[in-house]
Order: sequence, then structure tokens, then C-alpha cells
Amino acid sequence: LHYTITVKNTGNVYIGSVVVTDPGADSGSIAYVSGDTNSDGRLDPTETWIYSATHTSTQGELNSGSFANTATVTGVPAGGNLNPASGSETVPALQLPSWTVTKVAAEPNFDQAGDVLHYTISVDNTGNVYISNVIVTDPGADPGSLVYVSGDNGDNRLDPDEIWVYTATHTVTQGNLDAGYYQNTAIARGTPAGGILPQASGTEEVPALQLPAFSLTKTASESIFDNAGD
Repeated sequence: LHYTITVKNTGNVYIGSVVVTDPGADSGSIAYVSGDTNSDGRLDPTETWIYSATHTSTQGELNSGSFANTATVTGVPAGGNLNPASGSETVPALQLPSWTVTKVAAEPNFDQAGDVLHYTISVDNTGNVYISNVIVTDPGADPGSLVYVSGDNGDNRLDPDEIWVYTATHTVTQGNLDAGYYQNTAIARGTPAGGILPQASGTEEVPALQLPAFSLTKTASESIFDNAGD
């Protein structure tokens, strides 16, 4: 963020020893630009001095939705009393929450009822603010098999660029084999620091290796025959 700080002498005597401070500005970034028209180092009546400053935004400021800071000027007047003057500015953050869910099966296919499919579910924060209260569901997973594995830095929030990894399983049924594939979807829901965040989902389809086969055996009750009409 690039700031312009304007200091104007609205009184009737000069002000010396002018100092501008801003605790929210980047270290060393406050710089005098112009305004001392007679170069006497004093802020004369009606003179306006211009300063510039910068602030490098942080993730916390994005999460909070804005950054506010205050510049303060102090000085010594030629006479009388002069209190410090200040000016504040608030810059809103453009919060852009977004995320993706990817689901991948370890097995390329299945061929028996009772086979177990092993899934890896990755939830990636692709936005610029954190997401809290993250809940991942998968109605097709075996009950109790969907578990968090890794990715959180310990704050229990899905931060920008973090990827949380979950695992889950599904036990194949005869119906899955007969259908020729098994498809299921993992869904993530959460609350962003700001903005609107729809749920995200990832779907994986695993084909069935269908191996139809049957046999026919024919057996006569009689071991021999010996008459026409038998």
C-alpha cells in the first residue's frame, strides 16, 4: 500500500522540528517529498509538506478484511502551544475465498465383492483468506473410515495455500460389480474469514473389471441303454 501524507500549516506562525511518524508504515518508508518552498526547514504558514510511505500487507490483514493506520505529526511552533496532529486511513481487503477438493483412488479397478478401495482426499485453499470449521463428508465411504491425516499448521484453520489430506475407504458390493464401476463424491464445507464460499467437491470413478464366466455340466441318470425306446 502506498500512502501520501499531507501536513499543512493552518496557523499564523512557523513550525520547526517537524516529525512525521506512522507505526503502521514499513520501517524506513516514510520520506519527505516536497513542500518546503523556501528550503528553510520550517513549515511556514500556508505551506503544505508532502510525505510518502508504504505498508506491506499481511495475511492477518487480509483475514480481518481491512488495514487501518494513523500518521502523526509533531513540531515546535514559533510561539504558543501546538498539539500533535494525526490522520488515519482504512484500506479494505478484497477477500477472495476459494478452494478445491481432489479425490483419488489407489486402486485402478476392482473385480470382487468385498474388495476395498482406498481413497486420498485433498482439500486445497486456493483463495486469499483462511477457512475455518472445515468439514469433509463422503456418503459413499465406509462408516468411520473418513479421517484427517495431515496439512494443518496447528491453528485448525485451512490457510491460503494449505492442503489438508484425508483418507477413506469403500468396500465393493455386488451391485458395484454389476454396474461396472463405483463412483462417489467427497464434499467440503467451511466458513471463510470473509466473502462467500460455496461447498467444494471431488468425485472419483473406479471401473469394475467384469469377468463374466459360466459352465454347464450334463449328466445322464443311466449309465447305459440297450433297447430302442429307452
